[in-house]
Amino acid sequence: MYCTIEDIEALLSSDFFKEHNLPDRGKLKTIAEQVAAQIDGILIKYGYTMPPTDPQLKALLGAMNANGVAAIIASKDHPADVRPDNVFKENYNQCLQVLIDRHYIDYVGLNEEEDDRQW
Repeated sequence: MYCTIEDIEALLSSDFFKEHNLPDRGKLKTIAEQVAAQIDGILIKYGYTMPPTDPQLKALLGAMNANGVAAIIASKDHPADVRPDNVFKENYNQCLQVLIDRHYIDYVGLNEEEDDRQW
């Protein structure tokens, strides 16, 4: 898991979520582990070194993990026209695209020719 339960709860702390039943911390952890497993699959598929150790990559993965969980929680039991999950899905998908396109290097100010790290 790349995020904490507190990270997820912070994303879900809006008034909208206060008015709806959220899963307990155990369920949030289960969902976060499932999202993290999906992220691991993406990392492996695109050749990142496992487990990730780079602090900036881990921060990106933490945001991706928390937003993935928030998107799932936000889409549960709410009609499509009142779901606040679009921003969570968008954030998750942006992180995913960074990983797929290997633009992570741009986030730390390196170009591929200068970077000899295994991610």
